[in-house]
Amino acid sequence: MSRDAVSRQDRDEAVAPPPRDAVTGPDAEEDPHARARSVAMLREETDAAPVDAVSGADEAPRLGHALLGGGTHIVARGETWATIARAEYGSAGYAEDLAAFNPEVSGGRPPAGAEIALPKIVVPLLPALVTFFPDEERFLRVVLRQSATEWATFLANLDDATYARHAAMLARAELFRTTGMTNAEMAEIQRAHIEREAAAAGRTVEEEMTDFVNRGPRRDDLVDEWDLADDAQRELWNAEFPVVRDRVIASAPPDVAEAIATARRHGGGEIVWAPEKMGAGATAKARDWNVWVGVAWLKAAQVDPAHVWGTLLHELAGHPTYAEDGADEDYLAGPIMAEMMASLPPEQRKHERQRVNAYRYMETEIFAELYEWSRDHRDAPADHPFDVLPGDGGSLEAEKGKDRVDDVKSKLEQLQDGFALPLALGIVRGIWIRVQRDDRIAPAAKVKFVRVVEKTMGLKL
Repeated sequence: MSRDAVSRQDRDEAVAPPPRDAVTGPDAEEDPHARARSVAMLREETDAAPVDAVSGADEAPRLGHALLGGGTHIVARGETWATIARAEYGSAGYAEDLAAFNPEVSGGRPPAGAEIALPKIVVPLLPALVTFFPDEERFLRVVLRQSATEWATFLANLDDATYARHAAMLARAELFRTTGMTNAEMAEIQRAHIEREAAAAGRTVEEEMTDFVNRGPRRDDLVDEWDLADDAQRELWNAEFPVVRDRVIASAPPDVAEAIATARRHGGGEIVWAPEKMGAGATAKARDWNVWVGVAWLKAAQVDPAHVWGTLLHELAGHPTYAEDGADEDYLAGPIMAEMMASLPPEQRKHERQRVNAYRYMETEIFAELYEWSRDHRDAPADHPFDVLPGDGGSLEAEKGKDRVDDVKSKLEQLQDGFALPLALGIVRGIWIRVQRDDRIAPAAKVKFVRVVEKTMGLKL
C-alpha cells in the first residue's frame, strides 16, 4: 500500500507530527530542543485524549499495547480485508473487525477504489513495532503514541531474550521518540547542520566532512614498528605469533573464552596476524567476527595475556554484536547519513562510503569500549574506555596526556560535534537501550557510562 493511500488528514489526526519549523525555522540554532519539546507536548495531548476501542468504549490502551487506526483508506487493486488489516494494525487477524466496521461494503472482498473506515483498535505493541519497522512514518506514529511511562514499562516487561532479539529495533524507536522524526527528516536536519558548520568555518560541505573524518585524538609518539623493522625482526615476530596467540586463547577467562566461542559460531573467532594492515597506532581490528592484530598487540601479549583480553572483548564481541552485518541499518546514524549523502549534489559525494562510516563509527566504538572495560588493564595496548580501571585497578589520571584515556568521553564529544544536537541526543539514548540490558557489559561500566554522558552532554539517561 502506498504512503498516500490513507489521506494526509487522517494520518495527521492519528498523530500529528511536530511542526517542521520547530527545528528548521529561524530559531533552530538558538533552541535546538524545540522539536523535542513539541514531541513531549504531543505525547501529553495524546495521553489525555479519550480513546475509542472497537467496542466504542472510551478506554486507554493497556500497557504494552498501542492504539492504531482511525480515518479512512482507499482500497487499492488486489487488497483484501486481511492485507489491509495487516498494513494498518500489524496482523491479518483484525480482518473480521475491519469488515464488520464497514457493513455497507458488500461482498467478501472490498472493491478497488472503495473508501473504507478504519476502526480504532488497541493492539499488542511489540508485533506492531515489528510490522511497521520498515515503514518510517507508521513506525514513528506508533512509538510517539507511547507516553514516557508507558514506553519504560513496556521495555521493562520484555523478557531478556525478546529484548535482546529486538534491541536494534528498540534503539531506533528510542531515537525516533527522542527526535520526533523519521530517518529522512533527520537527514534533512543533519544536512542543514553540516552546511551551517561548513559556512561558519569558511569551508565547503565536502571539506567540512573531510575535516570531521580526520578529527579525533592523534598521538605523535606512535610509529609503525612493522614498517621500520628489518627482515630478521619480522621473521622473529612471525615465528613468535602462533605461540603467543595460543597462550592467550588457552589462558582466557570465561567471558573472553565465551566471546571467542560466540565468534566461532558465527564463522569467525580467529586471531589473525596482520601487522602490515595495522599501521601506527592500531592495535587490533574487527573483520567478520575475526580480529586482526599487529606488533603492539603481540608485544603486549608476550608480557602477559591479560594485557590483551580487553581487545578481544572489544573486537570479537563488542563491534560485531552492535552491528553484526556492518550494514548502515545496523547503526542508528547509518541510515541518516546514507540518506543525507544521497541528497547532496554529485560533486559533494566524493568518498561517500568513508564519510558515512566515519559518522556512524562513534556509536559502535562506544559500545565496544563498554564491552572491553571489565578486562581493561593499565598495560593494555589499546585506548582505555574510562579514566579509571575496573575493580581495584586504580586511576588512569597520569595517562591522560597520552590521549589513551577516556575513549568513551572522546567518542561522545565527537558524536556531539558531528551531529545536530537533537540527533546526537537521540543516538546516545538509542545506544543506552542497547547497553542497559546487555549482561555482557559490566554493571559498573553502565554506571560510568551514565555519568560520563551526563557530564559530557548534559543528558540524563
